[in-house]
Amino acid sequence: RARVGRPAHRHGAGVGPAGIAMLNLLIVTGRAGGPAERRAAGPRQVLGLRLAGGPGEGKPTLWIDVTVWGDRAPAWRDLEGAGKGDRVTVQGRLGLREGTTQSGEARSSLTLDCDRAIVERRQEATPEPRPSRRDELPPSDDPDADIPF
Repeated sequence: RARVGRPAHRHGAGVGPAGIAMLNLLIVTGRAGGPAERRAAGPRQVLGLRLAGGPGEGKPTLWIDVTVWGDRAPAWRDLEGAGKGDRVTVQGRLGLREGTTQSGEARSSLTLDCDRAIVERRQEATPEPRPSRRDELPPSDDPDADIPF
């Protein structure tokens, strides 16, 4: 008979009901809610980004607080230049932060401890060149049509 034990904890691994190994890994794509912000957490550097996603079309927006620790250099480099509205895809471990507001109301927020990230920079829309009024007029057979007086 096989003995089911706790597997060694690997990145994002855990043990679920009946000793079944579970993997807490999530891949999410959304829009950056603002620029990525660097801060210190003790001796370590942390990069934070709020990611907005959800079904859209009038439904509530789902916000995820994405965190990259300084020892995850590839994800750090990718997210560091992210700005508001950029399309961001992140991969990491999902978490839930719970707390209470100053007024005593219970709150919770989703967190993602990021390992990998891809950022697609938002393209600024360039207006299409508008045709001049002259270009809008149909060609004329009158040889004097080009004369403005």
